[in-house]
Parts: sequence; C-alpha cells; structure tokens
Amino acid sequence: MPIVAGVDSSTQSVKVVLRDSDSGELIASTSRPHPDGTEIDPQYWWKALSDALDELGSHKISAISIAGQQHGMIALDKDGAVIRDALLWNDTRSDKAALDLNKEIPDIALRTGSQLVASFTASKLRWLADNEQENANKVAAIALPHDWLSWKLSGAKSLDTLFTDRSDASGTGYFDSVKNEYCLDILATAIRNSKKITLPKVVAPNQFGATSIDSIPIAAGAGDNAGAALGLGASLGDLVISLGTSGTAFAVSKSSTHDSSGEVAGFADATGNFLPLACTLNAAKIFNTVARSLSLSFEEFSSLALSAKAGAEGLRMILTLMARELLTNHAPKAPSTA
Repeated sequence: MPIVAGVDSSTQSVKVVLRDSDSGELIASTSRPHPDGTEIDPQYWWKALSDALDELGSHKISAISIAGQQHGMIALDKDGAVIRDALLWNDTRSDKAALDLNKEIPDIALRTGSQLVASFTASKLRWLADNEQENANKVAAIALPHDWLSWKLSGAKSLDTLFTDRSDASGTGYFDSVKNEYCLDILATAIRNSKKITLPKVVAPNQFGATSIDSIPIAAGAGDNAGAALGLGASLGDLVISLGTSGTAFAVSKSSTHDSSGEVAGFADATGNFLPLACTLNAAKIFNTVARSLSLSFEEFSSLALSAKAGAEGLRMILTLMARELLTNHAPKAPSTA
C-alpha cells in the first residue's frame, strides 16, 4: 500500500496528512502550531513540519508534496541563510511599494496576469530595497514558503536546487504564467538592482523537484489556493469560495486573465490551467467576531446565515477595523468589511 504525504503550511500551523495513493483512504494526520502574524522566522515552519513528520515516522512514505501560503518573501544570502524574517502575504507595509511599481510598470497586469497589491512578493522586495537597503544588497535568492520548506526537506545547500511550481510562482508579481517564465526585468525594477538573483526552478505538475534526506520524492507542490482547487477536484468553470485567515473566491479557467484594476489576480493553477482569484485580507476573524458580539456559537451563526433568503434587502455592510485590506490600488487604508 503506497502512502503519500500532503503538507499544508499555513499562517498559523503546519498540517500533514497521509493517504493511501490507490484508494485515497486517510491513514493518519497531525498538525503543529507555530507563531502567526505578518512577519516570522521561517525556522518556526521548519520545526513544525519536522515535528509533525517525526510523529508520523512509523509510516513508510512513498512521496510528499507541500502546499503553502502564497507570496511570502524569504530572502536568502549567498550561503542560503535567511537574511531577515519572512514578510508574509498579510503584511501590508508594502502597499505604497505596490502602487509605485504599478506606475513604473504600466503593463504589469498584461505581462504577469495581476496588478500588484501589497501581498505580492515583488511589492515586498521594493519595500525591502527602500527600507532595508543593507539586507536588500545581501539577497542572492528569493523563495516562497512552500519552496523553502521543500528545499529544507531535501537537505540541499545549493541555491540552484530551489524549486517551485507554476501556481505559486504566479503570485510573485514577476512571473509570466502564459509563457511560463520569470520576468527578470520586473524583478530588477522591484529590488532596484540588476544583479543576478537565483529564483526557484519551476517544476511541472507531474514532476518531482528533489528527494528528501530519506530518499522520499518531493513533488512540485502548489500555492495554497491552487492546492485547494486540486484537492476539491475543481474543473473548468467551477467556482470555489474559501473562508480562512483570508477570504478567497476563485475559478479554474482555460484562459489567462489580466485585470488592471487589481481586484482579480491572474494566478495559475496546479494543473496547467489558470486560477483567477479575488481575495480579502480577513474572513474567519470577521465571522468569529460578529458571532461573539451576537452571543452565538459559530455553528449557530452559520446556521442562521444559511437560512437567510438571498439578497441584502437594504442591509448595509458592517465596517470592522481589524486590519487594512489588500485592494491598495483604490484604498490603501481600507478597513476590513463583513
């Protein structure tokens, strides 16, 4: 019975699930929490993943794949060391950087599928260049969370062995998912430096990127939303709504999208198609807060919401000042909404 491992590295925890690759039967699962926030030392993710895999060590794993939160900037020096804490997708200090880059590169949505917002890796690189120049000068490679964890799992030291997949690369702001190639000029503009920076090799969905220290094949993996679409078996035209730390709505499409408004991101999926996506910075936090204010359990709140008739009937939206939103092209200081 071949057992495969699926890993989800989120903003708050790492979860590992083992399944029979033939039947899909759940064999075992576990999770490990780690510090959350908008800026974190990636070593916390690595320890959480290592501890989770150690707990499941009695099972013989035939292959492993990691899905992770998108956009997070992990800057590595020439020796592969992490230069500073990773800036995550929900860190909005790069909102002005996104606006500046959109002005400097007016065709960026046409080339990458997306207008930049604060969450994108390119925006964070510009922030780094403008605010921590010494750290920016040290950058020899850039990885995303799932790239870095796959690399750590392989035990590799060379930056040239970093790998990613098309879905996660499409969230950087410097990858063309139609041509399936990096836009190195956009990268150079973002970090204000034309020096050579190593970027992860983009591995096809049906390929392995490396093997682990224990000789377990490591698959390409995916960004979290693309991984969710794959796991749900979403096909062309299907719409998925996901409520987690963030809220997302996305659909699998045969065609790429290029929305210059910044409201729809033109991502790639994990199979070779595209995944146009709209995102809000806050989702579950808002539902939990409103439910508590009404003295309802989450289950009671959900039941009431599902029993309501379609249509707002004139009800206004509630503004909850929890965190700034991501639609920075229009409202850099927009509050969360419920």
